[in-house]
Amino acid sequence: MTSRSKQSGLTIVEILVSLVLGLFLTTGILSVYLGSKQTYRAMEAVSRSQENGRYAFDLLGRTVRMAGFIGCARLGDRNLQVHVANVDGLSLSLDAGTIISGLDDVASGTLVGGRLVTSGTDQMTVRGGGGSFAHLTKAMSAGNEDVALRINRNADRWDKMDILIISDCSSVDVFQATKIVDKEDTKGFFRVQHDALSKAYLLDADVMSYIDTTFFISDCENVEPGAPPCRAIWRFKGGRPVEDGNPAEVLPGIHDMQILYGVDTSGAPGLEAYQTAAEVNGNWGNVVAVRIALLLVSAEDNLVDSPQAIPFNGALLEPDDHRLRRVETATIAIRNRLP
Repeated sequence: MTSRSKQSGLTIVEILVSLVLGLFLTTGILSVYLGSKQTYRAMEAVSRSQENGRYAFDLLGRTVRMAGFIGCARLGDRNLQVHVANVDGLSLSLDAGTIISGLDDVASGTLVGGRLVTSGTDQMTVRGGGGSFAHLTKAMSAGNEDVALRINRNADRWDKMDILIISDCSSVDVFQATKIVDKEDTKGFFRVQHDALSKAYLLDADVMSYIDTTFFISDCENVEPGAPPCRAIWRFKGGRPVEDGNPAEVLPGIHDMQILYGVDTSGAPGLEAYQTAAEVNGNWGNVVAVRIALLLVSAEDNLVDSPQAIPFNGALLEPDDHRLRRVETATIAIRNRLP
């Protein structure tokens, strides 16, 4: 006698219900994933923008605060003697009226170190001494001849043709090194050969780098094909030849830079007004502080739901993309102009 085994399975209705439930579940998981990914992209862009702002103001702040620094003396002191050597092909300046200067709403076609500056943005130049100090290990016997300075260290790795400053509390010389000899060859000290100085400096003199730095906005150097437009802060080191690495891109994602200068014409403590470079009108000796506003723009698009209108420089910017934008502002005092 034979028995027939019963066969069982899912009906078409059950299969369709299972597919629908699976589709709803997959859609929910996908929605959560895409939402989390978008949130992560937005938070990453905010974090990167904040970090870029901190780095930019750290660099700009350190440079502006040290404007006009020359050691124990102060530019503008009545008895201070400043001597700037004539260096072929380079325009050097160091006096109380030129330690900081700038341009407002740069005109189209403006070049800094051969690099095209973004029109409508501001640029700023800061001068003075900086870097790591070196001290004389032997007093000079003469200053108006090509004698070597003996210094205790070369932490900034100065080399031939670098522009340096030597100063004491009564005199300052800006000069170009003609040769640097390592201490291995000179029994524990470095030798800096140079052209004539204004006097023979003694053991109380300091040697430092000559800083002539211009900050400006220009297009990013390396942009991937199809990527959104990119701008960056650039830095040009005056007193050095224009070559690969000078000017140099410092920080991408900075779309605009606007600068106001705090001026004091009375000599009393405190500021009288903040002015644009055009309003300063060449009276740079009155500038005692700088207020910088940066417009930071994300590298990625589609980070916000709708185009982000944002107030900047007295106007409302209304872009047509979905990139994240932030404005960062800082006010920086020039230490060597403080009472």
